[in-house]
Amino acid sequence: METIPGNENMQKILAEFNTSQTADDLFTAWQNELRLRRLIRNDSDLSGITVENSNEFDFLKRCLYFGPGRKHFFDILYRNASNITVVNRVMQSPPDLVKGFLNNIGGYVLEHKPPAKDLQFIITIYSEEYRSDFIELFEQLDRDLCTQLLTRTTNKNLRRIIKQRLQQTRDQDCESNQTITDQSPADGYPTIFGDKIEIIKATIKSLQAAQPLSAAPLNRETVEILLDSGDMLFRAGLLTDCLGLLAKMVNHPGTNQNSLLLSGQEPYYRQMDALISKVLPIYALLVSPGDPHRYALDLYRGLFPGFGPDPASLAYLDIHSIVMAGWQGHHQYAGYEIAQKGGKILSLRPVDPFASALQQDDSHFAEKEWAELARDVAQRISHRLHEAYIMMEVMRLWHREGRIRLSRSAASSLLNNYLQFFNWIPAAPFMNEQVHNQLSGLADEKTRVASEQIVNIIQDEPEAAASGPKYDSDFNKLQPKLLMSKFMGVL
Repeated sequence: METIPGNENMQKILAEFNTSQTADDLFTAWQNELRLRRLIRNDSDLSGITVENSNEFDFLKRCLYFGPGRKHFFDILYRNASNITVVNRVMQSPPDLVKGFLNNIGGYVLEHKPPAKDLQFIITIYSEEYRSDFIELFEQLDRDLCTQLLTRTTNKNLRRIIKQRLQQTRDQDCESNQTITDQSPADGYPTIFGDKIEIIKATIKSLQAAQPLSAAPLNRETVEILLDSGDMLFRAGLLTDCLGLLAKMVNHPGTNQNSLLLSGQEPYYRQMDALISKVLPIYALLVSPGDPHRYALDLYRGLFPGFGPDPASLAYLDIHSIVMAGWQGHHQYAGYEIAQKGGKILSLRPVDPFASALQQDDSHFAEKEWAELARDVAQRISHRLHEAYIMMEVMRLWHREGRIRLSRSAASSLLNNYLQFFNWIPAAPFMNEQVHNQLSGLADEKTRVASEQIVNIIQDEPEAAASGPKYDSDFNKLQPKLLMSKFMGVL
């Protein structure tokens, strides 16, 4: 683990806290702790804190975890993860804290790119209970880190997760260091989650190995295979098939006979819950764009009894409805309404950089703030796609209103994000004439040409097959996506 820089002020506060624990007067010790908590919360530099014992862990948790400083608390834990006391306390903590810590690691690793030896604690704290959270974490780690961590663990379940991530990185190799504009049908069907065709092949093979769904009750091995298959269906963009499989599992006649999927203490329940939370919102957004929040709740009630949505994540769907109204000309109070929803999200999820940005009073965003928001979008694409897409839509609205000014690289990045979504699911909301017209003029040539080809061929698609040579090259390149979109019913 990296050497922690000294922060004498923070260490003095911790030393004073340790001393106060030996006081005979409990009331005085309590008053002193409140004073020390305020000092910790008001200090802007918490990077140098060294946690020596369980009492200090608990003190910092009381200071930071239950308020806006939660991310600082997780950063402190990460920086002290070489201390086995800290790791043990994390492992003994309630699920919400462990999940929050795991979710925070990905962003930290992306920003600081630590060596694999500094991530040994990930192996130590692995538990099947948090399988879905570890899958999301490893989706944010690159091949080198995954390869090194694979050699450090003998846990077969963790090794399976790491191997799946390594396979995903191999599938994405043809996309490495280039944009979607460089792809052609000969390269397969690369997407943000790997090659779509290869994922579908792997899904078929996985389902063939599973116990028939007609069997009752489903055994553990079958439940695990079906959940992994459901995740692959999601990564292939087959959202309807994924939700159909999950709904059949939840409503299976044998599900009530064993509690593998209905008990909140079971790791399979948590994996199912995480997968539903990942798939259902983006599906609702595509099927019912005018009111995706209500549609998502209806699906939860009708298909997934015993499971509930993440209120903060679904609140993003309300923002989508506001943005849509804004694009249709009803934007007089859009900024105010979006800020309100940002406040609601923060009340449910205290650490959410984009929700915080929604509440800014400033009429413009600085270049540094824009870069931070763009990084936030990139992180969420791997596990909260609907949030990432809605954030992109808000950015487009802000650009039209003059709140952000897009440089060429920023516009190219944003437009390429839309292209990535379209490549995953070729749906009109992900690439259309409005998106192209607004962003392509600011983007680099390759990205502009890619979006232009898609928009032109979508508009002319009925005549494209019978048209002259001018369509041949572009149409042949995009034909698999158009056929897939027709098959999936999204274009």
